[in-house]
Amino acid sequence: MKFCPPAENSWTSQLPAEFAALPAFWLDKPGALTASLRNLGQLTLAVQAERATTLHAEESWMLDEPQAWVREIVMSLDQHPMVCARSFCTVAAADDQWASIKNLGTKPLADILYNDPEVSRSSFCYRLNSEEDSALAPLAQQTFHTQALTPLYARCSRFMRHNQALIVIECFHPEFWVRYPNSQLLA
Repeated sequence: MKFCPPAENSWTSQLPAEFAALPAFWLDKPGALTASLRNLGQLTLAVQAERATTLHAEESWMLDEPQAWVREIVMSLDQHPMVCARSFCTVAAADDQWASIKNLGTKPLADILYNDPEVSRSSFCYRLNSEEDSALAPLAQQTFHTQALTPLYARCSRFMRHNQALIVIECFHPEFWVRYPNSQLLA
């Protein structure tokens, strides 16, 4: 299933050719990111927020309505934050097909996404987050302790269950590429 952002959006459905090989590998890697990260070290998840909220303008194209149930987490490898993630669905879907996201705690979202034959995943969209208005900016700044949002590689995809969408955005810490320069060999 194709996932296409509108032309005026900073997300793209084509992996940009200028992306370095290692980020391109991770951004385009199918399957559960958590499963691949576990091959690199001890993976822990910390929930940063779970709430109903209005989507950021850059995310509004991803769902049919602006109000959403949002879950924000940080994935750490060997106690170092390496990926922040933001997943969201409509508030109605959070009470229906995606109700299980409200009870995950520190378990990975992959536990429900990849064990359900009724869930399908779209293609990826990509972004090099460099704008201050990124929806990920507050989470990335808090997690990665940056003063300004430095360029961060991110990907997003849409999961569908019974015509209800769940969006997952994953953003890598710049230090990931330094700490794990040969990670594609282990993933």
